[in-house]
Amino acid sequence: MRQIELEQIVQAPNGTLVEIEQIRNVRIDRDETRRTLERHIRYWRRAVVEFNGQRIEYNAPPIARTEYFTAGDDEPEFLRGAKLTLHVAQAPLSEGDRGVAILSNDVLHEITFAGSESKEMVNYIFGDIDVPALSQPYEGIPAFNMSRSGRLNIENQVVLATHSFVGRSVEMLRKQLVEEERQRRVHVEAERLQAQANEIAQIINEDYAEYQRRFSTANNTRAGGADDMLTPRPDQNGETAFVLGGTEQTKVVAKEGSGVTAPGPGQGGQGEGGHQPSVVPSAEGQASGRYEASERNRHRSAGGFDARYRSNGVDAPRASYEREFRTIYINLDHPQLQAAHGGRPTPIDDGNFRRLSFEVAFTEYAIGFAQENATAGYYLDFQDPLIDMRERIDSLSRRAAHLFAPAH
Repeated sequence: MRQIELEQIVQAPNGTLVEIEQIRNVRIDRDETRRTLERHIRYWRRAVVEFNGQRIEYNAPPIARTEYFTAGDDEPEFLRGAKLTLHVAQAPLSEGDRGVAILSNDVLHEITFAGSESKEMVNYIFGDIDVPALSQPYEGIPAFNMSRSGRLNIENQVVLATHSFVGRSVEMLRKQLVEEERQRRVHVEAERLQAQANEIAQIINEDYAEYQRRFSTANNTRAGGADDMLTPRPDQNGETAFVLGGTEQTKVVAKEGSGVTAPGPGQGGQGEGGHQPSVVPSAEGQASGRYEASERNRHRSAGGFDARYRSNGVDAPRASYEREFRTIYINLDHPQLQAAHGGRPTPIDDGNFRRLSFEVAFTEYAIGFAQENATAGYYLDFQDPLIDMRERIDSLSRRAAHLFAPAH
């Protein structure tokens, strides 16, 4: 190729027609050419471009939100007042759609992330900034040349200041997106743990209901009448509060973000710092006999057992039982549960973790069940609670036997 003229300033108006002849490679990707024109036409607001007889129009990707940054007094004088607009797309952007366009008087010179090109969540960001000072050389050094390379000259101080401002702003927004994504994943995982907890609750409720059916009649024939633990009784406000033998259903609650360590059996109703978790009502509420926790009766969790996933620390037991609220805490930090899912960010997908969660909850339920009966004076022989615990664990393990079937 022979160069006729290079970087020569001409007086001809915009719209000069350029004709290229004798092109040997005719296999041009028309779709990619069109997409490239569509991406660039958004910066040439007054330009009209046709491709194969059709007008090119830019269609912006769906935007979740927009953030604005203005160069302040701490920036060099030539940059002050420049407005940077950053959009957050609703979905990841292709490589050609992402990035910050640096313009000067509506003329595009570069698309960049100013150092954040390969970082997490940056593929959701696009935007633009117009810096008029880039159109003129600074201290004799131009910001760009006429080669249209798509890159600004980093030896130019205006370019350096613009890159710095864009880079800091992009990083600020990107870190927000990373944290929001982390919180979203935590929320999604908590919802999935909740779904698994509901399965645990269903099995415990079935066992609990069967126990009530088998012993309600027998207890009514005991000397002294029905046992307190198996009888609904009115509280001090005249409302019915179902105790262990009532019709309340067990509710299993998913992972909490709190790091408060729950007390073990017999330690009372408060964890570290006086934390008192509230009882979460079931969807049926009082209509099914579900005990409804309120400000006036939160001092006692009358009714069945609750369970929660919680990070209690690697040195804490794998599960603990808070008697006052009859709540079972499954410790996600325990080495056995950690080993079960191998440190994966989504332990719910691991069969070992799933089965172990059921086993931990069932065992602690059996212990809590026996402890409640012992506290009520239900046992006459020291072996009775052991028998109850063995029966509860065996009953629950039979109901959950399908969990241990080989995966297909």
